Amino acid sequence: MFVKKFFLLLVIIYFFYSLVYSQSADNKFEPITKYHTDRLTVADGLLGNTIRNIAQDSLGFIWMGHVGLQKYDGIQFTNYLHDPDNDSSIRSNYLCNIFTDSRKRLWISASGGLDRYIYTKDCFKHYYYTDQKGDTIPYNVYSLSEDTSGNLYAGLNFAEGDTIPKYDFFPSANYTRRGVYRFDPENELFIGLDWVNELLNSFCKEGYMKKTEQPGIWEKTIVFPAEFFNNTLYYSFSAICKNNKSHTEPFLDYSRSRKLKLSHNRIELPAVKFMEDIKLSSTQYMAGRDPDHRIEVNFRFNANELDKHLQEGARIQIRGDFFPLSWSREPYLKCIAFDSNNRLWVSLFTVGLFVFDLENKSWRHFIFNPLGNTLYPGSNLTHQSNQVNDLLVARNGQVWIATWGGLNRYIPELDSMISYYNNPHYDSGSFVNGITSLGEDTDGNIWMGNWKAVSVYQPGRDRFFAVRENIASYFKYAMLMDKSGIIWLGIDSQGITKIMANHPPFESHHMPDINRTFSLFEDNDGTTWTGGTWRGLLKYNRRTKEFITTGEMWNNDSLPLTDIADFCQDPNGRLWFCNLNGLFYLDLKTNRIKHFTIDTAGFGETIDRLTALYAVNDLLWAASERGFLLRIDPVLKKFKSYNFGYKIFDLEADRQGSLWFIGSGGLVKFDPEKEEFETVDEKGRGISLSIDRDGKIWYAGGGWITYTLYYSGYTDLGKDLNAYNPLTKEIERISEANGLLSASIMGLEIDDSGNIWISTRKGLSQYNPTTKTFKNYFKGTGLDNDEFLPWSHSKNSRGEIFFATTDGFIVFHPDSLDKHNYIPDAVLTGIDVNNVPLETIEDRKTDQSVNTLRNLKLNYDQNDLTFSFAALDYTYPAHNKYSFMLENYEVDWRHESTENKAYYTNLDPGNYVFKVKGSNSYGIWNEQPAVLNITIRPPWWQTNIAYTFYLLLFVSFIFITWRLQLRRIHLKHQMQMEHFEAEKLREVDQMKSRFFANISHEFRTPLTLIKGPVKQILDGEFAGNLKDQCKMILRNSDRLLKLINQILDLSKLESGEIKLQVTETDIIQYLEGLVLTFSPLADRKKVTLKFTSTENILTGYVDRDKMEKIVTNLLSNAFKFT
Repeated sequence: MFVKKFFLLLVIIYFFYSLVYSQSADNKFEPITKYHTDRLTVADGLLGNTIRNIAQDSLGFIWMGHVGLQKYDGIQFTNYLHDPDNDSSIRSNYLCNIFTDSRKRLWISASGGLDRYIYTKDCFKHYYYTDQKGDTIPYNVYSLSEDTSGNLYAGLNFAEGDTIPKYDFFPSANYTRRGVYRFDPENELFIGLDWVNELLNSFCKEGYMKKTEQPGIWEKTIVFPAEFFNNTLYYSFSAICKNNKSHTEPFLDYSRSRKLKLSHNRIELPAVKFMEDIKLSSTQYMAGRDPDHRIEVNFRFNANELDKHLQEGARIQIRGDFFPLSWSREPYLKCIAFDSNNRLWVSLFTVGLFVFDLENKSWRHFIFNPLGNTLYPGSNLTHQSNQVNDLLVARNGQVWIATWGGLNRYIPELDSMISYYNNPHYDSGSFVNGITSLGEDTDGNIWMGNWKAVSVYQPGRDRFFAVRENIASYFKYAMLMDKSGIIWLGIDSQGITKIMANHPPFESHHMPDINRTFSLFEDNDGTTWTGGTWRGLLKYNRRTKEFITTGEMWNNDSLPLTDIADFCQDPNGRLWFCNLNGLFYLDLKTNRIKHFTIDTAGFGETIDRLTALYAVNDLLWAASERGFLLRIDPVLKKFKSYNFGYKIFDLEADRQGSLWFIGSGGLVKFDPEKEEFETVDEKGRGISLSIDRDGKIWYAGGGWITYTLYYSGYTDLGKDLNAYNPLTKEIERISEANGLLSASIMGLEIDDSGNIWISTRKGLSQYNPTTKTFKNYFKGTGLDNDEFLPWSHSKNSRGEIFFATTDGFIVFHPDSLDKHNYIPDAVLTGIDVNNVPLETIEDRKTDQSVNTLRNLKLNYDQNDLTFSFAALDYTYPAHNKYSFMLENYEVDWRHESTENKAYYTNLDPGNYVFKVKGSNSYGIWNEQPAVLNITIRPPWWQTNIAYTFYLLLFVSFIFITWRLQLRRIHLKHQMQMEHFEAEKLREVDQMKSRFFANISHEFRTPLTLIKGPVKQILDGEFAGNLKDQCKMILRNSDRLLKLINQILDLSKLESGEIKLQVTETDIIQYLEGLVLTFSPLADRKKVTLKFTSTENILTGYVDRDKMEKIVTNLLSNAFKFT
């Protein structure tokens, strides 16, 4: 009895705690207003409006899909679809999961298995699971995770048969086996965690019924907490065949499902029909109650009438609304995650949550069990549903669990689980029930999506916030926090919604029934005042967004209070304002408006048509459209007029007391003491100026004002932003070329940090004078209206800035604006060659993805190039800017613009480097460009080989020409030689003739000398000395012999057969002897003959005979012709 009461007390405490906590969670919700949303649908390029997987890769691209995979760069989508004829395409169009690991690899799980995207080839590599028999088995992976060492793990689900079910949030088929596997990509192996998988699969069999000995009868004993379920159990039976076809009674419809109700110890069981009106025999049962208010039911199922639907090996399940029963189909492995302690968290859908310590091989089971450990061993009273949809390990190590019944947070330091829910009965319409996705932003806030809304939990404040506006009430199946802090939601049938949670909080106030606002002002009490046409002076409550007109306040409709041009407040708290009718003031204490009048006799109408006011101490300075500057003493009601001669539209005093104003006469300084005007910048014609804390004058100039404040339109109010330094007297001009948003500046304000805020016709700009950079805001980037009006701007004492638009005005504090300093990477997204995409060109020199391409080689006729690129910041991608250049073609960067294409035509062969850098929509630039090296190969006739051939041809030409010239010279020389030889031959013939004539004479003489004595001797007439005659004959015979020898030598010389007989000889002595033999002849000829030599002895080898002949002939000839 005591145990029963104690247990009842526990149950009462639990329900009280659940109710209190539910109310507490509900009270923690506060609406979030500072965010902006944007949607992507089929109209923008999505393949379908249901997106269930979103991820961002290491390059910054967003990958998404459900049926079909897409890559998004902020401008366009790239589709990746299964192609049965292409093995490198994605294996299936039905996606299960997209995951980027720590090694920058992108994994795509599609129906049937796991793929990896190959960046360098722009294709997919497939990975297969092989069982022990070597058979390839298809599988589905719904979740991937990495441990603390970077090892990749996958949760695999297997089904019977050769087919694998197409993925849905609720799978359409029953898985027979599931498990966690470590994946080794290098060896392409799935390594199972056997003890983990065995345990997980054992829990999945709890819903199965067992065959009894009676044919066709299946049986299962179930224990369930009767009182918690109001003594009523809804359940049904399901027959699952081997081919994965299932026959199930109606479920998730309590009015049609079986209902077992316990009433006064009696079980009521209404009849239910099965499937196509096939009547099922009544369920037999035995019921009993124990002291713990549990019901134990032995369910029996008669399948005899269903044999025609069943096959051998079929399984029967019982389904219900308590653990271990579930209305869902057979459990499957939904989520896996590793926490900071390297423990593995596994969500087994409908079975609960498991935590495994792989090192120690220990485990825990978290299930939704309102009666604690009394129902199931190892169970814990933790979370509100056994259907865990998502797991998130936060950066602080805490684990967040999204279930149908609520949100759970596990705190490792305390080893405790905290549950957040709205009621214990799975009311999925509440904010933290029915959660399908989780995410963590850069500030550590936890975002959750369910079918009705998106909620945010701020751990630091322990508060929930609801995000409802512009969020569709459909299931948020996928959630991504990208690198820039944008939240991406994949919503069922609604496409993708982007949430910019840190969106600039421009406070917009609309005045639809007011034509134009001329002036804005907030007084010292925080009241906002506006002045314009039609309704004139208005008091505005920013909190309630209500306007109060002059008549409603003070019943002063008789005063001419329209077309208010400017406001100011004096030290006494009076609010001053002016219009074309003059000067007015409002006493805020008495709420009385008075028209300030002064005796202007002699001054004409100088105090009307006022355009600007400025309060300095007790004086008021006013400017007139007529060109007068007025100094007004409100106390003494005196004024002094200074005629400048040009329209004045804005004025302000510096710290030295000088007055600065701007108008159609440019920027002008007025010295009140000297009462002198000084035109500082005649070209600075504009309508707005402001003085910064350093005394520098900022003004909009360079325009040609044709504006009449109260009547006509305006053109070119201010083309440039200008800064005048009174100390250096230098003017800095900043134009659109420097990043200025528009050449039509409407107004200027300087915030407390020194930044210049510029309203234009095309948006709002913030200029940082230190970094000389702009941040720009447009319609769709935080502004409801980006067309601003001239003059209408101001800053209050809290630093808030006001600017008027064509339909109202905006208010913002610069310090509260989005600090969106994310620097996007610029990437190439496409290359067209001669207007044909590079990847479709058959003879392209590379098959690498354009996104990772670093070098490109093209033929000479592929010289018309179009580059597409993107800066991967998705806040407002249409307003991202780009600057690019092509080195060796242009020398400087192109002017920045939002155009994301670059065109180059008729490029000459050569080497080029294309560079592109980008900025986000706020003007934050990434100075590190994307770089592509391009080589346009020359035509074959301009290649190095061709030029080498040309060189060889030229050298050959020169060589041949040289050879021909040489041959010509040789022939000429040969002809000359032949002519010379002919001449020589002729001379030789002549010499021969002379020689033979001479030699004949020479022969004749000795022969005559021989013949005479011989004849005398023969005739007997010889009377002289015979011996002397014989000597003379001998001497003449020797002489004749010498002559004959000379002739023989001559013939040998001609035939080349003459040989020298050389001996060692003292040449000096030998020549001297030869010369002296001619001394008698010299005496006879009376010729002086001397022999002189510089050397006494000169030994050499000579032919003495030849030498003698030569010298003798020379001397003979010499004497002969001397």
